[in-house]
Amino acid sequence: MTTSITSHVTSLGSMLRSGDTYIVPPYQRNYSWEKMQFSDFWTDISKTFNGAAREYFLGSIVINNSQAPELVVIDGQQRLITTSVLIAALRSHLRNSGKTKLAAMIEQDFLLKSDYRHQLFAPSLILNRTNKDFYDGHIFNHRPVEEMRRLADDEARAPSNRLLADCFCYMYEMIGKYVSTDPDLETLANTIINALNTSIFVIRIDVKDDYNAFALFETLNDRGLELSEADLLKNHLLSISMERLGETQGNWEVMEHELGVERLIKFVRHHWLSTMGAISERGIYSDIKGAMTTPQDAVDYAANLYQSARSYAALCSKEHSLWSTFPHNQQPLLREQIGAIETLRIEQVFIVLMAAINCDKRSFADLAAMLVNFTVRYTTICNLSPSNLLTPFVRIAQEIRRSGEVDVDALFRKHLAALYPQDNQFHSAFSRKSIRSNAQSRYILLKINDFLLPNPSMRTQADPKATDVEHILPKRFENSWHIDRREYPGGADKYVYRLGNMTLISKKLNEELGNTDFDRKKKVYAGDCLEITQRVLSSAKWTADEIKTRQNWLASIACKIWRYPA
Repeated sequence: MTTSITSHVTSLGSMLRSGDTYIVPPYQRNYSWEKMQFSDFWTDISKTFNGAAREYFLGSIVINNSQAPELVVIDGQQRLITTSVLIAALRSHLRNSGKTKLAAMIEQDFLLKSDYRHQLFAPSLILNRTNKDFYDGHIFNHRPVEEMRRLADDEARAPSNRLLADCFCYMYEMIGKYVSTDPDLETLANTIINALNTSIFVIRIDVKDDYNAFALFETLNDRGLELSEADLLKNHLLSISMERLGETQGNWEVMEHELGVERLIKFVRHHWLSTMGAISERGIYSDIKGAMTTPQDAVDYAANLYQSARSYAALCSKEHSLWSTFPHNQQPLLREQIGAIETLRIEQVFIVLMAAINCDKRSFADLAAMLVNFTVRYTTICNLSPSNLLTPFVRIAQEIRRSGEVDVDALFRKHLAALYPQDNQFHSAFSRKSIRSNAQSRYILLKINDFLLPNPSMRTQADPKATDVEHILPKRFENSWHIDRREYPGGADKYVYRLGNMTLISKKLNEELGNTDFDRKKKVYAGDCLEITQRVLSSAKWTADEIKTRQNWLASIACKIWRYPA
């Protein structure tokens, strides 16, 4: 392998001015640099503009040169793309200032290649399918910066294309700020181009065939470069697909679009656990790589992932259209449980739910409710190790897939009953629980409030976001509460995030509260209809004792709500 690999140091400008075409292949991730990354890039290379640094080294860029002058970028595409966006922003400044000749020269040197067959100029950088049309239409082809700002904020656009627009706007702004301290734009343009040509360096590594390209891609990851497991898995599947590459790539791209990059590897992990069983110590990528060795393996596995992606996307959102296909009378409970999973971040239950979602719709909502009740006790309140749930969850998924049925009571007794925290353990943990997440504390308090209300029409579930979580002893109590240390053993800050110190109040009334004292707060609470808040009015003062008493009362109700069997 090593005889097919060469490397040398070159300037970034020399690479881009070579007349070659750089192609970002389908297995590479979309443009992913956010402001932190591309602002760091600007800060680092701009040191060569003002003499703060004579040279700057950008790392390595790996190229498959087997089809030269068309070069496939194996690693370093984020830096190449960001550099091209910077040059495009500089070109825009020059055009807008009437310096069209210099703008054309820079464009021809760094952004164009000559396509003699079609008698036109084309981009010298070709991005992957997700980013190509946007880059070609808005970065390569000069667009007004005002339009780019709108595109950066357009939520209908793919996230990676919004990042491209945001990067362009940032570079345009930075060049503008630079020029504001030195009005000679031409001088700045020449400084930037000179830095790219003589001061900003990379190590260019060339490989000569696909085998070495894919192997080096993995080796770079082993050596600590920022390649995710999803990148590696996609790379492996495409590399073994051979003549069936299009099938694998098509299914992967649909799956990626359905889920988004952020959820992708979590989905792959949960899918593997749900369908194949536990993951070895080597990790998910190693296990899948060992199991997928032929083109048919890659095609079948990518198709399986594609078929399951919509179900997984539904498990991540109670508003997903899939839930409307379930029996009408089950939908309210079902959406409530999916919302609870999202709020409490207990996605480990997806291992089980992925197995059941297409097997037994009649029992699915009851299964979801059982898993939520169990994990609220086990994980959310008692803070027991989620890793101990992996084996029973995998076994439940396997049993559901084998039988095609969901007997919720039987599955609980067989696999989870031994781990279920009993009332005394749950009550003890709840009575001491502190929660900093407003979403999670709101969920718990809403459920308790609804349990207390005899009239279902008054329940808060119709619009749970119409209420705010209120910290009775406020987060910033120092300037508004007269704290007696004897009333708060260990310090008042220990009690702010205790569940007993929290209640619910309408958003409108909450605007009146701020960090005011307890007597003033009680007057506002009196105007709120929620039962959980009315219970605070009987307290003459608010100290650690009142918080503990209230939290014990909440714990006794929680034992009745989150229990299985009910």
